[in-house]
Order: sequence, then structure tokens, then C-alpha cells
Amino acid sequence: MEATTNPAPKIGLTRIGLADNITCNNKFVSVMGTATPMVVSTHPFSLELIKFDRTLPIPFYQQLKDGLTDAIRDQALASGVRLPSEREFCEHFGISRLTVRRALNDLTTTGWLVSQPGKGTFVRQPKVEQGTRQMMGLSADMQKRGHSVTSRVLGLSIVPATRKTAERMKLAAGDELVLLERVRYLDGEPLAIERTYLNRQLCPGIETYDLTKSLYSILRQSYGLKIVRAEQTYEAAAAGVREAEILETARRAPMLCSERTTYLENDAVIEHGVAWYRGDRYKFHTVLINPVIPGGELGEFNLEIEGEKG
Repeated sequence: MEATTNPAPKIGLTRIGLADNITCNNKFVSVMGTATPMVVSTHPFSLELIKFDRTLPIPFYQQLKDGLTDAIRDQALASGVRLPSEREFCEHFGISRLTVRRALNDLTTTGWLVSQPGKGTFVRQPKVEQGTRQMMGLSADMQKRGHSVTSRVLGLSIVPATRKTAERMKLAAGDELVLLERVRYLDGEPLAIERTYLNRQLCPGIETYDLTKSLYSILRQSYGLKIVRAEQTYEAAAAGVREAEILETARRAPMLCSERTTYLENDAVIEHGVAWYRGDRYKFHTVLINPVIPGGELGEFNLEIEGEKG
């Protein structure tokens, strides 16, 4: 028999006006926390890991980039390792500082490295990958892959559903929703901001629970709800001022914005929300299958592309 999740004291619960319509451009009031410092590895870095072949018609900066990228992929360069200075690269390989700088800048821009003023250049943690083949929350998915997931509640309130939100959740305008805003941390580093509307009729009193824990576990264990499917869309976005501060990234840094509507076995909607993921820490994986129709011909992909008319 599954143990139930124990309630916790209410966290900043308020009743506010009409819920805003969810879009990837929404802004919301948040409670800032202290920055999470990057974990610096004590593993030494050997320049012997990088091999140059001066007989190849490949630019030296590209060979340096490829060598560093391969070392990171093969985990010969662990997350948090501080790289040698530009001068050390130059002296060891007999190349110019401009060549070294170009390679390191390219790797920083593409998310392999991170530069900290006054401290040096470090290997960034690899992007976490999430797929679409199973209906699974972030906590369960990442823990299954060996990661530690924690949460911090940014805001908790009871709001009436707007007409648009009510339509998406199959409710009447004005029905009570629980609006939950959280920041999710992966291995101690901020990964995502989640803004979720919950159907309060299906989970009355959920605002009294410890919502730093897995939301889906609470819904399943304490309310006996069976989540069976979700409709989810992804689009590119840029970090605003608040998102950048909360996720400890640069303003206008690339992000992945996900919008999800979650259904129970009776087709009732329990959740509708948006999540903003750091583009340098998260990637999305899916498997596309081209069905074979009678006669041996290939069927068509079911691909929908939405655009905005300009």
C-alpha cells in the first residue's frame, strides 16, 4: 500500500483576481533566492587530451573545439573542470591567443563551456534530455536518469478561471483554480520555472500540502487521481529579466517554453500550465515513426506547424 504524502503548512496562500491567460510571454511576480554557485570539479585537466594534426587542412581553432567537445562528450572532461588559461593553451600547442579565444568563445556560445569573470572558463554541466514516449513528471523522469530534483515555491494562490483558461480545462468561467509557481532545480542548479493551474474541484485542499515535492505523486497518492495523458507543445523563447534572475542566466538567453494540458482517465483536465526551461541545460527528444499504409507505401507524418501571420 502506498504511503500518503503528509500535508504541510500553507505557503503564502492568497486569493487574487482573474487568472491571466497562459502564454510563453507571461510575466509574474516571483520571490528571488540567492544564486546557486557552480560546483567546481577538483579533477585536473591535462592538455594531452587534445590532439593536433598540423598536416590536416582543418583550422587550428576547429581542431581545438573538436578536441574539447570530444573530451566533454566522453566525460574525460568532467562538469565543473576549470580549463587552463589562454596563455597555457598557446604555449602548449604553439598557437595564437586569437585562435584559442575563438575556440573557447564558440564553445561558450553553444553551451559547452561557461565563463566566470575573475575565475576562469569551466566545463558546463551537460544538457538534460527529456523524451515524449511516457507520461511522466519531471521529478520521476530525472530521478530515473540518476539526477536529483528539488523545487522551491515562488507563489501559491486561489484564482477564478478566465474564459480562455476555463475552455482549456473544460470548466466554467469563475471556477476556482489553484495557481502554483515553482522553480525546479536539477542537481542543485536551476533548470525551469513552472506555472501551473490545478482544478481545485478535483484536489480540494492541495494548497496545504508540501508542494516542493512531486506534484503528480501528491495527486496520485493523496487524491487517488490517475493521470493518463497530456497534450504538450514546445516553442523557442528568450529569457526576460525575471526569468534570467530566477534561472541564473543571461537576459534574452535562449529558452524552451512548454505548454501542457494534463488529463485523467475520465478525460477531465487536472492541470494546465507553462514551463520555461534553460536552453543551455535542457533538450527535447522524440521518436518519429512513419507508418506504412496498405500497398507498401509510406504514410504521411502527422506534423503540425503553427505560425503567426505578419
